[in-house]
Amino acid sequence: MKAAGGLLPTVVAIDGPAGAGKSTVARRVAEELGLSYLDTGAMYRAVGFALSRAGVDLDDAAAVAARVASVRLVLEPQPSGVASVLLDGSPVGERIRTPEAGEAASRVASVPAVRRRLVALQQDFGHRHGAVLEGRDIGTVVFPETPHKFFLDATARERARRRTAERWEQGEPMDLEAVAREIESRDARDRARDHSPLRHDETYTVIDTTGLSLGEVVEKVVGEVRRRS
Repeated sequence: MKAAGGLLPTVVAIDGPAGAGKSTVARRVAEELGLSYLDTGAMYRAVGFALSRAGVDLDDAAAVAARVASVRLVLEPQPSGVASVLLDGSPVGERIRTPEAGEAASRVASVPAVRRRLVALQQDFGHRHGAVLEGRDIGTVVFPETPHKFFLDATARERARRRTAERWEQGEPMDLEAVAREIESRDARDRARDHSPLRHDETYTVIDTTGLSLGEVVEKVVGEVRRRS
């Protein structure tokens, strides 16, 4: 899908807090629009996973910054529409889909050197291929020029319920109250960080997904993108 005038590939930015449904919505929107889906969260998870595995103290910003360049991360478009995130030449897969990897991602994401490197990779991919990207600063930092910016939100309780249900379906029972506390803590950290905090402005379309089905959210996003293109 090309942007208006056919000058550049279309980039759709979907931002929001943890558990708001960004990944699932972004995948479906990419399918509807014929674009690549780039899971930026997987990129941060991969960096956190790789540095933790290498023994780097993720609370030591200087150590993280010094070692991030050594992480071999590559993005590749795929016929399926879901871009591959390759770590050391292999797809990241389920290695990064653990609560520990999610926590590691949030910790390394606060380090400017990490964000600069991953933002550069995201920008290069989007400019060359077009994409639907989801994260926390896609529309404010990575692609502030795109007219297609969406901020998905939901109550912390609802986001915890969704996350818990997903884990139960995967055979990983989790306590709802513990997940809710984790989400609230991550929200506070993501909103308060100095570099690329979680936020949105008047250029975004804000969608509260609390009472909406997946299909309804996707329909809203796709409709807005097509209207503006």
